[in-house]
Amino acid sequence: MRSLLLLSFLIPSTILTLAQEKKDSLSPYLFPEFKKGKVKMKNGSEANTLLNYYTITQEIIFEQQGNRLALAELPTIDTVIIEGRKFIPVDNKFYEVLTNTIIPLLARHSASLINAGIPTAYGGNSSFATSLSDISSAGRVYGLRLPDNYTTLPHTDYWLKKKFNYYEANNLKQIQRVFPSRADAIQDFIKVNNIDLKKQDDLVKLILFCQQ
Repeated sequence: MRSLLLLSFLIPSTILTLAQEKKDSLSPYLFPEFKKGKVKMKNGSEANTLLNYYTITQEIIFEQQGNRLALAELPTIDTVIIEGRKFIPVDNKFYEVLTNTIIPLLARHSASLINAGIPTAYGGNSSFATSLSDISSAGRVYGLRLPDNYTTLPHTDYWLKKKFNYYEANNLKQIQRVFPSRADAIQDFIKVNNIDLKKQDDLVKLILFCQQ
């Protein structure tokens, strides 16, 4: 069962509510295990605990007395740090901050649940995407491994935060709209440096160039 409990039960003194690693397709988490992390609040307080990023719902999960619970009261949270990687809340989800620039590049790591299906009459398989609620009744939503017959289809999309607005940054035209005065320079940079916008490292290089 999905839980959104106050982290203050874990740390009473706070007002908290509750280099890239290879992704295991049988795990719904971004990290292979829970890592030491830090939750920084907008009021200046901090809490240290074991954390992980749940790709299916884009939540930050912490462990409490053997249970895995999602951080809540996201408007009060400033930043979450896991293994040196920075995450910020955006519209009730968490995005990773990839560049320390005036207009930062953000990554939203997500995943669809895929049900392996059952054998068909002709010996095939009937695979289909499923919703989170389809398996939540088993109380295993935040488990480290998915229930039998389930796997994940991971996906990362990219955004640029300009002042208080968020703009998609998954292709050339989207990026040029955010940096219109550098549209030609962006195109030249991509050509000269063989930039592949589907590769995160290349996308980071481009966004850093745009703000030099």
